[in-house]
Amino acid sequence: HEFIALRLQLVDGTERAVHGRFIDIMAENDAAVVGVIHDVFVNGIGVANVGGTYYCYVMTNYDTDRLYRFDVTDVKAPKMDTTFGEGGYIDMAAKYSFDDCNGVDVDTNGYIYVTGLKQGGEGKADTFMKLNADGSLAEEIKLANGWNVEVFDDEYVVVSTRGGADSKVYVIDSDVMEPIAEFTPVADAQGFSGAGIMNNKIYVCDHGEPDRVFVSDALAITEKAAAAE
Repeated sequence: HEFIALRLQLVDGTERAVHGRFIDIMAENDAAVVGVIHDVFVNGIGVANVGGTYYCYVMTNYDTDRLYRFDVTDVKAPKMDTTFGEGGYIDMAAKYSFDDCNGVDVDTNGYIYVTGLKQGGEGKADTFMKLNADGSLAEEIKLANGWNVEVFDDEYVVVSTRGGADSKVYVIDSDVMEPIAEFTPVADAQGFSGAGIMNNKIYVCDHGEPDRVFVSDALAITEKAAAAE
């Protein structure tokens, strides 16, 4: 019954439920603040139960490109995991030469998946990366304009891209780090800011004017993977 909510507190004191400086853990009618990260914006967030501990990963962007890890096992007493990286976070710019950090998610084995733009790269992003649980590099591949990241069944990673009319949704085999399926919901895409799977369907958010959400027909990702072998 827990879920993660992000909110942005603006200079004038108002709030919006978009990129945020506050990470809130909500449990039914109670709320506890995980942490306050100042002067940055949150671009991605992912939560998973890894060996009995619920970890919340937060990717910040715009001048401060960091990957934070919080222990949110006790939703009423969440805390930053200071054993991760440099006292709770990894400086993605210093460690991996990221210029922009986008999406993040984690599987139940502790592998972390991120998208971002390397220094000197082009577009919204150029790299899709798999990290070990301690934040060290497991593998990386080139992926143009990768944005949102969502792990599916610990075997696949759904990545949306913000590439204008060329925006796509990839299903990537997390073991071999290769796309095994590709979806292009519409020909007039503006930039897919998010994609997720529920009830065997992919939901895709197209960011622009107007903002739109597309829903796929029923999926058979495992069949696509088998066909690709």
